Amino acid sequence: MRGRWDESGYVFINKDTGKRISPDTILTWVNRVTEAAGLGYWTVHSLRHTNITALLTNNVPLFVVSKQAGHSRTQTTTDVYGHYLKTHRSVAPQIMDRIVGIKPEEPSTE
Repeated sequence: MRGRWDESGYVFINKDTGKRISPDTILTWVNRVTEAAGLGYWTVHSLRHTNITALLTNNVPLFVVSKQAGHSRTQTTTDVYGHYLKTHRSVAPQIMDRIVGIKPEEPSTE
């Protein structure tokens, strides 16, 4: 294969020719998988958003997610995905309580 490789920077490359694979072919592959999984029609970009959202909602640090997403600044990630981060604000006090050893009050049975 050496000598046939096209240093184009594309992610999806034909292993025999070294040339880029058509975006339509990639979309067909993605849809075969998502349809078979019962998820319906998805785009590659939908998978990207799902991946980033899953990482953020599972407490992967913002700077790690931002770098993996290819964003040059964490602010870009925050601007696009900030609404997912806001859902964790209500959890933050509970986590801090656990860290410092404060137990939640037991509900009154009276």
